[in-house]
This record gives sequence, C-alpha cells and structure tokens, in this order.
Amino acid sequence: MSTSTSPWLNNCQGAISLSFDDGVESQLKLAIPMLDKYGLQATFYVNPRDNYKEQLIPWRTAAQSGHEIGNHTINHPCSKNFAFICAGGGETLCRRSWQRGAPQ
Repeated sequence: MSTSTSPWLNNCQGAISLSFDDGVESQLKLAIPMLDKYGLQATFYVNPRDNYKEQLIPWRTAAQSGHEIGNHTINHPCSKNFAFICAGGGETLCRRSWQRGAPQ
C-alpha cells in the first residue's frame, strides 16, 4: 500500500485559478460578493485611469478579504506572432486598440 500526498490544500487533486480582467464595476458588485460567499479568492487585474485613487478604494477592500489585485495595462499591444489572434479576427481588434492611442 502506497501513501501519496497532494501538493494542494486539503489533499485535493487539483486547483483552479480564477482571474478577472479590466476591473469593471460588475466584478465589484457581483463576482466578489459571490466569491466571498463561497470562501473563494480570485485575481482581479484593474486598470485605474482618471481619479485612480478613488477608483482603488473598493479594490483595496477586496484585497483585504483575500483577493489578489494586479495591475492591468491600459492598452493591449497585440502580436502577429500568434496565428490564432489574426485568424480569429483579432487583427482588427488590435488595429482598433492602436488607433485609440497605444504606444507606437
């Protein structure tokens, strides 16, 4: 009989990483309360802009309840190195991003 230990908490067989992009208001109103209700944590990538100090207040509260807050870029400079981006219409999306003022 062999005994093995899991690298995961409570001897679980795997783990899931939850991440949310863009730091939108619905994440504060819906996602975080639901995650908190079930004792789950996630990573939220926020991109504060104008008046960023005020925008960060609710995210600090989320961090205090165990969620991870990451810095998000304002623009997504896309790479044509990934064929799936161009094949899936991403090239148009990338072009729009650059037109909105991404660094040249």
